[in-house]
Amino acid sequence: MTGDRVVRACCAASAAFVAAGLVVGALNALSLFERGWWLASYLLLVGGASQVLLGGGQFLVAAERRAVWPSRSLSWTQLALWNIGTAAVAVAERPRVLPGVAAGAAILIVALVLFLEGLRQIGRTARRRTAALERGYLALLAGLAGCVVLGTFLTGDAPGQ
Repeated sequence: MTGDRVVRACCAASAAFVAAGLVVGALNALSLFERGWWLASYLLLVGGASQVLLGGGQFLVAAERRAVWPSRSLSWTQLALWNIGTAAVAVAERPRVLPGVAAGAAILIVALVLFLEGLRQIGRTARRRTAALERGYLALLAGLAGCVVLGTFLTGDAPGQ
């Protein structure tokens, strides 16, 4: 089943970002480097936690609605774009390459739009409705989109600079 593979890949990518975040956090604790706290937090939250919530949440919505998982191409594209966008922001933010941060953020927004499309595909094949779960997933998408936009604007003017 494509959904199972995508969720496993999502969890593996999430684990890699969490590991990277922990390494950055440990290095920052040993020898503070500029914005190390930000990078560690970003990797843990955006690469790790958010990714599990996006992929796992979509899988949960499909299962609860007794629906067909979104198309294979959409599912893998969502995963790829979320990881590419996350990595692009992390890499571009350190040397303060603001156009790179903006490009990574744009990729994250596109990924979120594709997660919304996945929810729509689930809705087309659903055999039952789970309003609270759907609203929760929509709130996750909206919240993450807001964080991406706000974070992009704050990159050039972050506190403690």
